[in-house]
Amino acid sequence: MVGISETMGEALESLRRFNYERIYLREASVDQSSAVVDLLRALVDHYVKHRRRFRCEPSSRQAMKRRFAPRSDT
Repeated sequence: MVGISETMGEALESLRRFNYERIYLREASVDQSSAVVDLLRALVDHYVKHRRRFRCEPSSRQAMKRRFAPRSDT
C-alpha cells in the first residue's frame, strides 16, 4: 500500500484546487481548449476528406509499426 501523510495530502489538495481555479478552469484556458478542439476536429475532417493524399507507402507503414508498436518483450 502506498500513502502520504495527512499534511502532504492537504498540501496536494491545495495545489490541485489552485491549479483548477487559476489554470485549468480559467476563462482564457477554457477558450483556448475549445480552440484546440476545433482545430483538431478540422484537421481530422481535412484528413478524412483527403485521405488518399496522406497514404503511406507500405515500407513507411511497416517502419512506423516497428517504431511505435508496443513491445511484447517487456
